[in-house]
Amino acid sequence: MLNLAILISGRGSNMESILSAVLANKITNVKPCVVISNNPDASGLKVASEKFEIPVEVAKGNGAFLHYCASMVSQQKPVWFV
Repeated sequence: MLNLAILISGRGSNMESILSAVLANKITNVKPCVVISNNPDASGLKVASEKFEIPVEVAKGNGAFLHYCASMVSQQKPVWFV
């Protein structure tokens, strides 16, 4: 099983398509482990946490966002970032 981290900045329409495909077994051998956004108001964060029950994280500022993504790699061990 490959861990998947998803980066979003807004609605997360691509994220929602990916997560729906995972639930429908159209994408297999993937476990979504976290959704990360640099926008605390991104509506996709609510979709990820409430509809798909995926943990969400917010990183503020460009430098903080990159640092945060690096720390999430060591904690969640994602194999894919999308």
